[in-house]
Amino acid sequence: LAGVLPPLRWAWVPEPQALAFAPDSDGDGSVGFGDLVYAPVVEGDASAFRTAKVGFELPVGATSGGQELFITIAQAELSGSVDAAGIASPLVLEGQLSVDDIVTAAIELAGFDEAGTLALLGGVWGFDPSDPPQWVPITAELTVE
Repeated sequence: LAGVLPPLRWAWVPEPQALAFAPDSDGDGSVGFGDLVYAPVVEGDASAFRTAKVGFELPVGATSGGQELFITIAQAELSGSVDAAGIASPLVLEGQLSVDDIVTAAIELAGFDEAGTLALLGGVWGFDPSDPPQWVPITAELTVE
């Protein structure tokens, strides 16, 4: 997914402690205010923190008709640290991915069919492709640039 997902822009909020972030869809270094995700720190401090669970959508491209496609991430907790240079890499994200969004993106962006995509995802996450769950877990290390 790294080649499909846009870069994320990160900011540390010192008071009250929180992590703010948003996708930079056009890669120009700016993000829209409406795209910001605010994740308050619920454990630790800048030296080692964990945020509250948040949900957000990551843009992954557009259909041939120009409709934006997103993958929803729910119940996402982020953990990491902040040092003198800023937010340190990596940040760890643990949450849930929408199976429907992954299937739609695979069909629209890669030309997969639904059955094949569900079979592939079922192999990765260990579910029955004929009875897929709504959500699958994700744990990812995110590079902060």
